[in-house]
Amino acid sequence: MAMDDGSNLIKRCRYIFRHCVAGYIFRMILIRFSNAESKRSALAQLAGRFSFKSWPTGEMLVPEDALSYLAVQGVSFTAEGPATYEQNGTAFRGLAPTAV
Repeated sequence: MAMDDGSNLIKRCRYIFRHCVAGYIFRMILIRFSNAESKRSALAQLAGRFSFKSWPTGEMLVPEDALSYLAVQGVSFTAEGPATYEQNGTAFRGLAPTAV
């Protein structure tokens, strides 16, 4: 009977990881702003409430939940779609190669 309890626990942990932890990573949405003022307003609204990533090109990567929050706050934006793997991950930069 202990084996069944352990296997059920493992199944539940896998379910939680797949649907809660791992799912969060893939629910980031790329949005674009038409002007700098809209982007500044969005930055002010999102800071401390949601995680996000911003680029100087006017694009921002936000969690799916932040879209409705920004819309309710009156911030205008265009949703470009789900983020790519490269946009979602952190940049890994190594040291410059040394001369031999």
